Amino acid sequence: MSCLEGDQNLLETSNASCEVVQEDLLDTSTARLIMKILMYGVTPAIGILGVIGNTLSILIIKKHGFKKCSNILLFSLAVTDIVFLVAFNSIPKIIYETSYVRGYDGFSEEDSWVLIVFYSIFMSLDFSSSLVSLLMPMCITLERLIVIFLPLHAFRIVTPKRTWCVVIILVLYSLSLFVYPMAWFELHYVWDPKYNRTIGYREFSSLRARDGHIVSTIDEISIYSIVVVPPLFTVVGCIIIFIKVKIVSMKRKQMTSKEVSTNRTTKMLLAVCAVYTVTCAILTIPINIPVISYGPFSEVHPSNIAIVMYQVMNLAICINSSCNFIIYVGLNKTFRKTFYQIFCSKSASSRATSKQGKNRTNSVSVNENIFKSPKPVDIDDDQD
Repeated sequence: MSCLEGDQNLLETSNASCEVVQEDLLDTSTARLIMKILMYGVTPAIGILGVIGNTLSILIIKKHGFKKCSNILLFSLAVTDIVFLVAFNSIPKIIYETSYVRGYDGFSEEDSWVLIVFYSIFMSLDFSSSLVSLLMPMCITLERLIVIFLPLHAFRIVTPKRTWCVVIILVLYSLSLFVYPMAWFELHYVWDPKYNRTIGYREFSSLRARDGHIVSTIDEISIYSIVVVPPLFTVVGCIIIFIKVKIVSMKRKQMTSKEVSTNRTTKMLLAVCAVYTVTCAILTIPINIPVISYGPFSEVHPSNIAIVMYQVMNLAICINSSCNFIIYVGLNKTFRKTFYQIFCSKSASSRATSKQGKNRTNSVSVNENIFKSPKPVDIDDDQD
């Protein structure tokens, strides 16, 4: 009996020590300072650049058209990346996470309820769009494999209509996972004796206690959907594509111009998938180190180190969602050419039109016929 009591006391002491160590890894003031630096400066800056880059990508891809299935996937990826970057940097979340008490401090109960509702909406969009964004490279890899290994049948297997259907299915799948869980949270507007004031906290509702099996199921599905199946498929697919591209590159002199274009597109998409694979590798770190792991659906009062590391892990997703435009412009000649045509050519044409108008005004007294049939200026070059 004494041995059992001794073992139990040892276990309790060990658990208490682990909790103390976990809390002592980062004090509250330091954690809030780091969160303010990340959420006020780093992630919004990356988010703004990402939104601008993805918007430019959408304009260029739209100009190219959606006859190519790869354009549909890249367009969908850009849209979901924009949604994620906006939702992840939502104001209700920033107010909550950067507060010293990690709650809505200084707000009335009505205002706190509004903030909690919008926090939940943006959180649902955050998780749903990030899941679609992380699943899309797997679809891109599959599309490239079909194009490379079944070039004569690819146009029948991968059609624009089927590609749009796949995108819609991915969106519905992601929403089905992360819309309902928003009902697991509610506002607790309570007097906190520790801070001697009333604070609005985001707590679990009674519904979550009854949905214990659903919580575990969603957690398991999310892990497999984010850091298990898509990364493994993408890595294997990218290796196969890379080998195929190398073989084709050695036969470049015998290739047609269409095959060269396909090769360039493949290299660009390969780079997108490579960045995605690195991001997924970073996201697996918390799974292997429990002390810094934190799941928003599993706990509402994580340790300080877990809060900071969760933000850092999501910073990797923000970078992944923001760098695709650089990859497109850097590795795809057609994409780069269209970018110059849209923005540089129009600017140059506008200056030429202005200069031409000035010359016409100055030459009125010399030749009045210039006003009878002015030559129109073509400022939109659609040659791709």
